[in-house]
Amino acid sequence: IPCVVINHAMEDLPISWVAIDNKTAAQQVVEYLVRLGHREIASITGDLNTQAGLERLNGFVLAMKTRQLSIKDGYVQQAKFRVDLARQAAETLLKRSDRPTAVFVASDDMAVEVINVALSKGVRVPEELSIVGFDDNPVAAHARVPLTTVRQPLGDMGRIGVETLIKQVRGKKHSVTRLLLPAKLVERQSCRQTWLDP
Repeated sequence: IPCVVINHAMEDLPISWVAIDNKTAAQQVVEYLVRLGHREIASITGDLNTQAGLERLNGFVLAMKTRQLSIKDGYVQQAKFRVDLARQAAETLLKRSDRPTAVFVASDDMAVEVINVALSKGVRVPEELSIVGFDDNPVAAHARVPLTTVRQPLGDMGRIGVETLIKQVRGKKHSVTRLLLPAKLVERQSCRQTWLDP
């Protein structure tokens, strides 16, 4: 049966897929925050049982190691793409005496909740806390502080996936297609440069 898997890289099966390069995108987020001078960077993860959640965390960890930046105990909070858990994670991070200056959050819905928690506790965004999300959902641009985030090329992914499937159905394509699409960082108002030199 002709098939194309969308938004999941299936390396272990001989089938076609089109997915997002979550790992590289997460690395780019860390590089961006480091260029702004941040060193104390935390992450609120998605569901680590999903490829997207795990790859975004792996990219974060790899970029921090590449930059020789330590990830403090408790700086990685698991939230499973759930807003309620993101709220708890934000509260935990903001209570710390050594709270981070920046947080990479694995989805926009969770990141917007982190903004709301910070503002409710009198922590200014981005003056005291920079926040980056992931997805570029419509909610991102309309948050209380417009959210810097990673835009997924969902339209391209869907189009390429359907075009590939049609070619398979019509017998014009017999080889397996595997394509990782790049994501793009979209800068808004939720991040700012710190006083530290990058």
